[in-house]
Amino acid sequence: MGKFDGVLLASDMDGTLLNDQRQIDRGNIEALEYFTQNGGYFALATGRTRPATDAYRSLLPCNCPGVYLNGAILCDERTREIVYMEGLDARARTIAKRIMKQYPHIGIEVFLLDRSYVCNMCETTRIHFENLDIPYTVLDIDENPLGIEFVEAEAAMLPNLLADVDYAIINNNYALDAGLNPVEQGLLIESADSPYVNVLCVKEGNEETPAAKALAAALTSQQVVNFITNTYGGSAVATVAEPTDGYAADVDYAALAGTTITVCGTPVPHVEVLNIAKDILAAKDITLDVVTVTDYVTPNEMVESGDIFANYFAHQPYQDDFNAQNGTHIVTIAGIHVEPMALYGGKQADLAALGTAAE
Repeated sequence: MGKFDGVLLASDMDGTLLNDQRQIDRGNIEALEYFTQNGGYFALATGRTRPATDAYRSLLPCNCPGVYLNGAILCDERTREIVYMEGLDARARTIAKRIMKQYPHIGIEVFLLDRSYVCNMCETTRIHFENLDIPYTVLDIDENPLGIEFVEAEAAMLPNLLADVDYAIINNNYALDAGLNPVEQGLLIESADSPYVNVLCVKEGNEETPAAKALAAALTSQQVVNFITNTYGGSAVATVAEPTDGYAADVDYAALAGTTITVCGTPVPHVEVLNIAKDILAAKDITLDVVTVTDYVTPNEMVESGDIFANYFAHQPYQDDFNAQNGTHIVTIAGIHVEPMALYGGKQADLAALGTAAE
């Protein structure tokens, strides 16, 4: 029994845990370590986004879900999974426009899970983002000549929101996971001739290792190409130009025998494809440990930190942007497939409601 068993301590960051230099005093870190080592539970409870706490979380003994964006997001700090999320509804854009019209000097900031936007810049907002030290994108809230009301939501939430909106553009891996087929059910579908190739990535410096070469060879195999073609019927399209037999000629598989390669991916189709590679590697006594994730941030965080050797979940433009925005060192070792995105009908069964926009 610890002296703090059952006690939960939640702390804000700015003006509380952080000092005037935006640092955490060593004495406070040691006190929190003593508290948790003796049975206490410690959580961050902050208005910041989770990325805006990245520089501090590794210093803190967080052992229960963190509270971000003033309660809009709860995140399990051990698994890095979102356990609760509540966003603004469709009225937010209308309210923001009304505020901007009446108070044009007020800054308006919009925060999502892994992104930040400014709809109306002012000096206070500029200083705020400097203090947070996170990137942001400036949006023109009035840029909508066709009068379409856009509701932005986290990609993983889109299938669940379909019944509440007229249309939704859904990332294909989340569509497939929800039982939606873009070829059969999409009102509009992106061309498969796309630059958005989903890629296998490792941390810079690991790309020439035997493990990386063996994993890349398995995922660019004819077996994987056949699986994608036969399973997804055009909703995912293999892009491998010269498929392998599953193995790389310059890899000493006997030396890799008995080892484990850990890779993470989103459920459909990535994890399903990884399971084909898992069987290929198993024939050489190599274990492929496949970890399922459900968001677009933790896979790169885990590869960057070394917790995971590789990831396979996103397309190349996303990975390039993630590196640029976060200073990470994620490199691509193979391109595997594309997933044409589609526009699905929610309350609308066809494109008639879009009028000229459908043209």
